[in-house]
Parts: sequence; C-alpha cells; structure tokens
Amino acid sequence: MSGSIWPIIVFCSSGNHAADALDVEGDRRTGSRSLAIIFGARQAMRISASVFALVIAGSAVPFAAGWFGWLCLLPIIAFDAVVIWSVLQLLDSRTQQKLRYIHSIYLAGTATVLALIVIRLVTG
Repeated sequence: MSGSIWPIIVFCSSGNHAADALDVEGDRRTGSRSLAIIFGARQAMRISASVFALVIAGSAVPFAAGWFGWLCLLPIIAFDAVVIWSVLQLLDSRTQQKLRYIHSIYLAGTATVLALIVIRLVTG
C-alpha cells in the first residue's frame, strides 16, 4: 500500500474544520482563529464538506494508480457512503447531535484503514 500521507492529512483537516464549526463559542473563548470564527459556522461547514468531497473523489486514486486491488473497493465504497451521509446530515440545519456524524466519519475512516490492512495481509 504505497502512496502519500496527504489524503490522511486532508481527511483529518476536514474533520477538524467540521468540529470547529460546531464549537464557535469555544473557539472564541480560547482565541482560536478557526474557519468558523473567520467565515462563520455555516460557511466553515460548507468548506469542510467541500474538502470531504475531495477525499471521496480522491478515493479512486489508489485504484487508478494500481496501489489497491479490486477487493479493497468494498471498504472504500462503505467509507465513502458514510462520509456522504454524514456530511449531508452536518449540512442539514435541522439535524441534532451533529458531533455524532463527525465521530461516524472518523470511525469509518479507522475501520477502512483496518480493513485495508487485513485485506493486504490476507492477499499478500
């Protein structure tokens, strides 16, 4: 599983921006210059959603580059589905407990990495 660490950095960054959008008051108290403080919570969430869209689009790169076999497609598709659903919930102003959806994205990312490791170990 060769490749770059940049997708992981982008993924974590977009999750952090989404979480910041949910805690504008906390950012103000600590003097943070988060996207939510600079652009507002709604715009910060939109920026985060855009970055997540790039993560989803980028999930095709390992297949196009020949880094992953087709068996790895299953956990990637599941991860992409969780991200899409969660981002839609985060963007919906009626959704309660938004932090739950950010946690879902991180859990799905962790599960995907573990699944890819197991697939690699089993298939060699």
